[in-house]
Amino acid sequence: MILLIAVPAAVALVILAKPILLSLFYYGEVITARDMNMAALSLRAYAIGLVAFMLIKVLAPGYFARQDTRTPVKIGVIALVSNMGLNLVFAVPLHLYWGIGHVGLALATSVSAMLNAGLLLRGLRKLDVYQPEAGWYRFVGNLLVATLAADPPAVGIHPLSSGLVYMAMVATCWLVGLDLLQWGSGLRSELADRGITPIPPASQITMPEPACPTS
Repeated sequence: MILLIAVPAAVALVILAKPILLSLFYYGEVITARDMNMAALSLRAYAIGLVAFMLIKVLAPGYFARQDTRTPVKIGVIALVSNMGLNLVFAVPLHLYWGIGHVGLALATSVSAMLNAGLLLRGLRKLDVYQPEAGWYRFVGNLLVATLAADPPAVGIHPLSSGLVYMAMVATCWLVGLDLLQWGSGLRSELADRGITPIPPASQITMPEPACPTS
């Protein structure tokens, strides 16, 4: 479910970085058009790591639930040290050749977050705590196709009319909806196999009558 939110949000931030910043901060005489362009570049660099930022919040509790607080801290230290090194790798050449060193700092943060999330996921799979279920890769593929269809500029395709955009939105809803239905049916079957029954509606729950006190 994290990918269902994070992937479209990341693509939207990359595409709409400048319009968002213009709407929020471009007023008065304090901020110039050049400032907006520079800020949009750094926001796009941060958007690249949005999926990783959100996955870290989901994967780290997988260790905490096993009373393992040391592994996420070790991985966090590795990501922190790599971030410091990547700051030099990205920021210095970007500043010297293009004058956008601040973008290198944002890009280093995104890459180190990807490393953090990747190491957390690798550890969970190595411990056999998490294994992708059947159909997971198809879900990711459908999500990517739906996201690109809903954001034509992301693949260099400009909508010819509003009808094309409407068709893309319908296709997105169908693809994601079908995957959610399949996930729900699989979850219900798994709960039934384990003997777990869903909670009935409130209208079907009967409460026992209170016993009358005896004198």
